[in-house]
Amino acid sequence: MKLKQKQSIRAKNAGELDTMIQEKRTAIAKATLVRAEGKNTNVLRALQHELAFMLTVRGEAQ
Repeated sequence: MKLKQKQSIRAKNAGELDTMIQEKRTAIAKATLVRAEGKNTNVLRALQHELAFMLTVRGEAQ
């Protein structure tokens, strides 16, 4: 992830972060279905890294 992307995630409040996490989980579920068809796996990997970072930030905030 890029530094600006990380900074913008850190700047979110808890409610916005929870909403973003739900959206990423939905996007990962959709990308997983596409991956099952043999399509691009880099998109899925990037989404998983973003979600992991968001969960880390949320854990630090609590």
